[in-house]
Amino acid sequence: MKLQVYFQTEDQAEDAAASIRKYRVQDVMVDRIPESSEKNVVLIPASGIGTPGTAHPGQPGVFTSAKKLKDKFTNKDRPEYVLEFDVDPEHKQEVLEEVKKTEGMVDEKINDQ
Repeated sequence: MKLQVYFQTEDQAEDAAASIRKYRVQDVMVDRIPESSEKNVVLIPASGIGTPGTAHPGQPGVFTSAKKLKDKFTNKDRPEYVLEFDVDPEHKQEVLEEVKKTEGMVDEKINDQ
């Protein structure tokens, strides 16, 4: 299954990529968020994965397209990079626990996958 985690910096994304490699992830890629993407997503802090209700206390989710994402955040706060990878469903929870330790943001539907 393919998962995506969004980060403010390339270093954050690369650090997260390194931390999940022990879980047999495949096709790991860090890339700048494409400005032309029209895919709508609701992003929540990765630390809020599995938390019912609000995204995270004090940090609401954000519904927007990747194209508009950069305009929704200040230069300091907005995600600029995406870490994309494939993970075997049997290792998904372990990988999500690792992702929760990062500064990343994920689609709120990540638990539905």
